[in-house]
Amino acid sequence: MLVPYSLVHNGICYTILPLFPGPSPAHTALDPILLDGSAFHDRHAVPPYTYPAITSATCSWTAILSQIWQPDVVWSCWKLATLGSYSSVAAIWEAWAEGERVADVSRKPPLRELEWLWGAQKKHDDEEGLAAKLATTQRCHGSSAVGPFHVLHLVHREAAERWQDIGRGRA
Repeated sequence: MLVPYSLVHNGICYTILPLFPGPSPAHTALDPILLDGSAFHDRHAVPPYTYPAITSATCSWTAILSQIWQPDVVWSCWKLATLGSYSSVAAIWEAWAEGERVADVSRKPPLRELEWLWGAQKKHDDEEGLAAKLATTQRCHGSSAVGPFHVLHLVHREAAERWQDIGRGRA
């Protein structure tokens, strides 16, 4: 079983999940940065919060994200940095596709996975979120199943719309 540990860097406390087991595992730049332990419990759970059992075999972002009960905690830990803090468009794309690297710390999950799972919850009530777009696509195609192409198209369109808003200063 992998045991998370705390790391303080530039005054910020991060919880890191080492990819290697053992009492003093080697730190790697690919070790996942975890949320607060409360994210993995029901809202009514009583502290102290524990992390779910994660092994080297189950240590993937898909497995970790599937165990989150409180997605409202996600953005406070894994949000996108300010656009000016990225050195290039490639660095922004890396945060979207692979996960943002936090220098001398580790890596956050890919933003595309967070958007896929919970992006619709971050939308304002008067905007159409990704979940609503998926439901509309299902109705238009007369099916309860939406294929991978439709999902990728909608996620790409959603990301493009957000980048246009950022470019217009409406982020």
